[in-house]
Amino acid sequence: MSINKKGNFLIDLVILYVYKKFCMYSIWDNIWEKDVYSKEDDRTIRSQVKLDIFKSMGVDFGNYQSIGDFGGGAGYVVEEILKAPNVIKEVCLYDGSQTALQLAKEKLDYRKDIVCKFYHQDLNTPLPADHNKFDLILCFGILEHLEKMDQCLDSVYNCLKSGGDLLIVWSYRNSFFYIQRKILHLLGKWNYSYQKEVTKKFLDRFLDGKFKIVSQKIVPDICGKGILTSMDIISHKLIDATGRYMFIHLKKI
Repeated sequence: MSINKKGNFLIDLVILYVYKKFCMYSIWDNIWEKDVYSKEDDRTIRSQVKLDIFKSMGVDFGNYQSIGDFGGGAGYVVEEILKAPNVIKEVCLYDGSQTALQLAKEKLDYRKDIVCKFYHQDLNTPLPADHNKFDLILCFGILEHLEKMDQCLDSVYNCLKSGGDLLIVWSYRNSFFYIQRKILHLLGKWNYSYQKEVTKKFLDRFLDGKFKIVSQKIVPDICGKGILTSMDIISHKLIDATGRYMFIHLKKI
């Protein structure tokens, strides 16, 4: 490789590093500050629906003492869990957006009876080895946005107690929303950073020797409106294996 080519290669690496280190998370800071995604009523309702789906799958959120929320955002899911009777002593939220974490701190500040910790964490990188061992870890809508999804899943595995539960909400490949996202990407109009929807093949590779499936469910779009949501619902009624989201309850082996 010539000196000139080496120089260009190094410049490209620096640009990529700067983007991943600063721009990627500034995108999410901007989303939590201004985007329709962050509307409080919508976030609250979506959190309630997601938890209700897991409850219908047999999950009892009143049984956990220590919860880790990976990609916890502004704390809406944790807030809903804490509203119901529980034995929770500690919750830890991890997110790459400082804006989201500040919102979460304000939202959960009133819970003086529970230890609440907030970590500004790039989930593409390993968590410190001394982090808490959790009874339950939540990964709601975060894994698909990580370029190093495997690294986050390794962190989840290491931070979860033996026999602990992992609840994941993943964007699923077999959906009209996947097609929409691909088109928006091509047009340069996708505003939600990197995204890669889960496939059955990837899930099987991840589970091998680490987790067993307690229950899983594929669901169409939740709380949405418009033609794509209607198409997603109709498709799911005709073919169970289609839908916007995969809800999965895993237990660490």
